[in-house]
This record gives sequence, structure tokens and C-alpha cells, in this order.
Amino acid sequence: MLSRLGLQAETLLDRLPASLREGLNKSSERALWMAARVARQSHRLPPQPRWAETGLTAGLGALGGVGGVTATAAEIPATVTLLLRRIQQVGAAHGFDPRADNAAFDSLRVFADSGPLTSDDGADAGFLSVRLAASGETLFRMVQVVAPRLAVAMGKKAALQVVPVLGAAAGAGVNLLYTRHYDIVSQVHFGLRRLAADTGLPVVELEAALLSRMHPSR
Repeated sequence: MLSRLGLQAETLLDRLPASLREGLNKSSERALWMAARVARQSHRLPPQPRWAETGLTAGLGALGGVGGVTATAAEIPATVTLLLRRIQQVGAAHGFDPRADNAAFDSLRVFADSGPLTSDDGADAGFLSVRLAASGETLFRMVQVVAPRLAVAMGKKAALQVVPVLGAAAGAGVNLLYTRHYDIVSQVHFGLRRLAADTGLPVVELEAALLSRMHPSR
């Protein structure tokens, strides 16, 4: 959609000074480890239906999107915790204890996957970068293009209302997209780990065999 509007996806992180970016990276790393630990401890609670967790993740994204960058910064830690919990649940389904010490490490490895979005401009396609971009300048520029057309077709009121609507749609849409993506990636990750444990073969060897089967021409 952004491409059709003639816009280029930009991340807010790339515009920050290097020193500030480094500090943000360190604080983000600590926050991720904390989210992984909280997600691990949450398995003591009764399990929830997958559709309920998916709906909650989308709802959080919508609330964060309505409020822009400030609200997104408050919403993202909760969403990340839910995503990590979901990843750990997949590990549990493959026989790995989500409360074990290596659960946080494995869930973060899956979360670190770049994501389902392709990027021709070299921008980071990871969840955090995409969520910030979807609530920041990229969305603002899209509104600048769309709102005047709506103003002509539907009146000024509709043009003003499109801002929270687009923000909510962007936040919920990105959260749903990455929830589905991490469901698939975690199935592959823990499936290979389970196979390695059952066969005694190294995980790296199994990964290479899987890639060779998926891309036989390479």
C-alpha cells in the first residue's frame, strides 16, 4: 500500500544519533530479556485459547496505533511479552519446558527473525522497527496523501477520523502478521530441536538439510 502511494518506508531508529541509538539498543536488550522472563513465569497461569491470545495481541496493537509513537512505546512491551509467551508455548508442545533456563534464549532466537515483510530499501523488517514505523512518520505521510482525497469525497470530518482509524489498523495488522509469522517460525525452530534430540543429529545439519529440500536448486 505504501508503495502504491509513492512512499518509502522509513524507520524512526535510523534517524536517531548514533550515541542515542546505542543506548536505546542496550535498554531494548535488557527489556527483551525481562519480557522473556515474564513470559516464562506466565506459564504458571492457566493456558488461554489461541484465538483469545491472538485477539488480545491485535487489540493491543490497535490501541497503540491510535495513540501514535507515544502509545506504541507503552504498548510494545506487553505485545512482545505475549509474542514470547506464544513462542514458548510452541516449544512446550514439542516437549520443551517453557520454564527451563534455555526457554528465554530460544524464544528470543525466534523473535529475532527478521519477519515476514520484504524491504527493498534495506530497512530493518524486525517486529520492533516495523511497529515503530507503522505508528510514526510513515503513517503520518500516508495520512497526508489519503486525507485530502477523503475530504473531497466524504467531507472534512471523515478526513480527520482517518488518522486514528489508520493508526489502529496499522497497529493491529502488524501485530497479527507477526503473530502468524512467529507461530510458523517457532514450529520450525522447536521442531528441528526435537528432531535433533530424538536422532542425535546436530541442529545445524538438520537446518542445512531442510534448506536444501526447500531450495533444491541452490
